[in-house]
Amino acid sequence: MLKFRPEPWRRPLPSPTVVGILLGAWLVQLPLLPLSPRSEPLWYLTVFLGKTLLTLLAALYLIYQAPPVGHWREKLGCRRLRLRFLPGLAAQSVLLLLTSLSITWLWRQVLIKCHVQVPETQALLALARDAGPVEMILLIVLVTLAVPALEELLFRRLLYGWLLPLIGFPGALALQAAAFAVMHNYLPGLPALLIFSVLQQRYFCRCQSLTLPILAHGIYNAVNLAGALLFSV
Repeated sequence: MLKFRPEPWRRPLPSPTVVGILLGAWLVQLPLLPLSPRSEPLWYLTVFLGKTLLTLLAALYLIYQAPPVGHWREKLGCRRLRLRFLPGLAAQSVLLLLTSLSITWLWRQVLIKCHVQVPETQALLALARDAGPVEMILLIVLVTLAVPALEELLFRRLLYGWLLPLIGFPGALALQAAAFAVMHNYLPGLPALLIFSVLQQRYFCRCQSLTLPILAHGIYNAVNLAGALLFSV
């Protein structure tokens, strides 16, 4: 049985590399064009996907070039996938979905009782309801592949790994979770996103592979996307 280890990687990345990647990822969230997800979904998704993939590739390149050059597995905190990891992946995916759904529902009721205007769903998932074939393909690639890979790399590996030697395990865990939740800019999902981030960080530290949290994140997003489509029928 895997034990919880707060530091699964062997080669900490230099601070300038980490700070540069995080800053670049934050800047890429700023709108390059005045696009509306409702009025121009195709261009919006194309630009969003392009920015996400460029940021991911740039981050991987900087990580590769950070001294010593190479050493992908040690730098990313990865190891080869094995069939014995699948039960843990399934359990993590179910845990994420159950906790997220229950916490989001409870928090939404609190907001409604406090007369806070609550959006029905996130803007990106709302696009699925009126998306055509091309928009749907872009949305699936973005939500289930590109975004999980980038977010897990940024928050679970880089931000947490950078903060850990500076402020210790509890502070690094809390700050990366808070940054992850706030970045989504979705009030009804704020507590669920906090718990999601903590569970994903714990999973990364236990399994010692960034690939597994990415897969769990992708499954989680895919189920949410399917739910957005199902309830729009």
